[in-house]
Amino acid sequence: MKTALSLIVGLSALAGTAQAFEFKGAEIGLSYSSFFDEAEDDSVATTTLDGSAEFGFGQNFYVQVDLARHDFSLISESGTTAAVHGIYSLNEQLALGAFYENSDIDDSIGSFGIEGKYDFGLGYAEAYFQKDNEDDVDLTLLGIMGSWDMSEQLAITAAYDYVDIEDFSAEADANVYTFGVRYNLVENTTLTAELGLADGDGDSEGFFGLGIEYNFGPNRGTTFGKRGLFNVFPGL
Repeated sequence: MKTALSLIVGLSALAGTAQAFEFKGAEIGLSYSSFFDEAEDDSVATTTLDGSAEFGFGQNFYVQVDLARHDFSLISESGTTAAVHGIYSLNEQLALGAFYENSDIDDSIGSFGIEGKYDFGLGYAEAYFQKDNEDDVDLTLLGIMGSWDMSEQLAITAAYDYVDIEDFSAEADANVYTFGVRYNLVENTTLTAELGLADGDGDSEGFFGLGIEYNFGPNRGTTFGKRGLFNVFPGL
């Protein structure tokens, strides 16, 4: 509860200090994801509390800020993710962005990336590329996802993410495939469910995820999805 209140207060403070910006939308979410297989009789799961807020300035420019806390069951540790997006809207359908994202658990990893989103009315498609090359780690992330509205309440989603990470002692890469549904339970509140497969180093593991989101503001949420390693791998 304290974490949730801190997140809400943080987003509210951000809105209060951004008087030069026009508030466009925000969202708060709670999710749980886990691999089906256990590791040494322990579940490999993550519980995430996250929030995003977006502000516009000028005719076509926006800033989106993401904050998240992740609790990892396998290692009994918590991590954080923070990201800032600079967004340019070419028209009502197409938006392009650049972002900086930082993931922190014991050590922080900062990455820069580019992204784009196309809204085709009954849904949207979104893609990103993210790269880090610090002294002790080399991280590459890229992905594409889409959502298709089946009705006013129900949408289906699909996503593909590729992860390549290397440090001085090891190198690993993985392909992550995710399929899901989004159901608008009541106004501004959405339930999510997903099934997926993480394929890496010759080994494949299935996972599932459940979540709830609350969106508000003129745009009922933000332009882009969450970025970072902790948001790609379930139960990291």
